[in-house]
Amino acid sequence: MKPEDLSFCGIDCNDCDVFKATATGDEEARARAHKVWLKTAQQHWGMETLDPAILSCRGCRSKGDDIFKGCRHCPMRNCAQKRGLASCGLCPEWETCDSLAQVFADEPKARANLEAVAKSAKQ
Repeated sequence: MKPEDLSFCGIDCNDCDVFKATATGDEEARARAHKVWLKTAQQHWGMETLDPAILSCRGCRSKGDDIFKGCRHCPMRNCAQKRGLASCGLCPEWETCDSLAQVFADEPKARANLEAVAKSAKQ
């Protein structure tokens, strides 16, 4: 698995409702995403509300206006970029990262994806 096929934290963008809503205009996906991201915004970003209109994303690797505003605050994205890593799975500390543990609680497939990235990097 190539790191560029995933978000930095291991989420497969093609499984993400924000990404789906942006790519296809699927408003049901946007509503599902709002529930998830509202919880994240409240717990991790200190926001009380989240405007569903900001739920637009073309992937956390995008730049400028195309990046989801939530991704701009993402500690994993910011950390990986600071370290010059294409994926958190390439970091020697990823398995004990508190920020990733929070992602894995909501997106268990992200852990398996990062394991695959780490494994392929060792080969």
